[in-house]
Amino acid sequence: MYLMSVTDRVFETLKGSEALSDCVIIRAFPFAKKPTRLIHSIITVSPDRTEFKNIALGGECAFGTFAVAVDVFSPQEFGSPVTSGVCDNVIKALLETKPVKISVSPYSEEDDLGAFRVRCTAYYSERFEM
Repeated sequence: MYLMSVTDRVFETLKGSEALSDCVIIRAFPFAKKPTRLIHSIITVSPDRTEFKNIALGGECAFGTFAVAVDVFSPQEFGSPVTSGVCDNVIKALLETKPVKISVSPYSEEDDLGAFRVRCTAYYSERFEM
């Protein structure tokens, strides 16, 4: 299945990044809060938005975009994922997967986790023969 293969490719790329070796990287299906305080930066990877359209007249060929969400949680004592450099390292690793676009949300505070959170979303676009 295409959606999981792109998500798996992003996950494996992040796991293989030496710059992110001090972070815990997990799949997030579905996103759920855990009642613990963080001691390491945690990175979660999950499928996000998807849109496919039929582009062939009289045929079955689709073109679409698919997004993979990468949530970065950093302990508040480390500073935000943006200021601690974790977000930069995630973006560098995502660029290896050749996305057509990457967006980064403003960071938010997750006080119950004692963490800051930022979402990096990588968008991919492909043509699919059906």
